[in-house]
Amino acid sequence: MTMALCLRCGEMKFGAFCACPTCGVASTGNPQLDIRFSDHHFDSTSLSELGLVVKAICDATTDPEMRHWAFLSYCSTNHPSILKVSLTPDWQASTDSLLASLRLPQVTLRPSRQSLRNRAPLPEGSDGGRALLDYFKSLPATRELLKDTDIE
Repeated sequence: MTMALCLRCGEMKFGAFCACPTCGVASTGNPQLDIRFSDHHFDSTSLSELGLVVKAICDATTDPEMRHWAFLSYCSTNHPSILKVSLTPDWQASTDSLLASLRLPQVTLRPSRQSLRNRAPLPEGSDGGRALLDYFKSLPATRELLKDTDIE
């Protein structure tokens, strides 16, 4: 089962490309972005916490484009392991101003079982995210997830 975060409204939905039962939006139009915010990468608690950030942004502005870029800017600044974006100076100033005006919830990123199970071989000469994976594996919540698996 694939659970994903609706990047439009912040609710959880079934499938990264399926319509959200709350707002009806299916996808951002960027498959990599949609999958990035699914249980292919993060557990449902992490996705729900990120959803609270989306909801806080939605409460602050009705502009869908501002919501989108503000959330991506938030992720880029606070959780660069998810993604990094470079906005134009005007967009950066606007999203920074919006985000500074909000009281955003704490988000702790936790890997999904699927992301731990589907680790790809590391490219030669690169840690390929190994430092992030090692960090995830050091967390008590991850150790609990891994205790009944053969994942090291």
